[in-house]
Amino acid sequence: MKKLTLIRHAKSSWADSGLDDFDRPLNDRGIRNAPRIAEELVKINLHADKVYVSAAKRTRETFSLLNGTLNWPEESVEITDTIYEASALVLYNLVRNCSDDADDLVLVGHNPGLSELAFIFLGNDCPVMVTCAVIQISFEVDSWSKIAKGLGTMELHLYPKMFSDE
Repeated sequence: MKKLTLIRHAKSSWADSGLDDFDRPLNDRGIRNAPRIAEELVKINLHADKVYVSAAKRTRETFSLLNGTLNWPEESVEITDTIYEASALVLYNLVRNCSDDADDLVLVGHNPGLSELAFIFLGNDCPVMVTCAVIQISFEVDSWSKIAKGLGTMELHLYPKMFSDE
């Protein structure tokens, strides 16, 4: 079995209109929400054999806040430009080409790509991926190359408003 966990970056700041989109940091709400989601991920013992993180500032900050609690090994993490502004097709190919040594794969990235990727695997059962949302999808396959449209089963859906009044 293979498990794919999609994590959308936490809420970002639009305070500095002169910043390039790639360089936007998290806002206060995002800084509060990411550790709270991480606490829930620890409770379910979310494992990661391989983690791909978008190189955008807000995504790296989200991952840093999550990993402050999760403590995933540094050697399992890859910061990559590939995920920034990636289409669902680019993300799909990234996942399909992942080493089969990794049973638990995590992507920390952006919408619309993450939501569209989840929709490919889950169809109409796919929930909306708000900021800092987590969706885990399982596949009854032994190789990432065998994942396909509609073959996923949603195992988990978390989002910040489940755990706060925000």
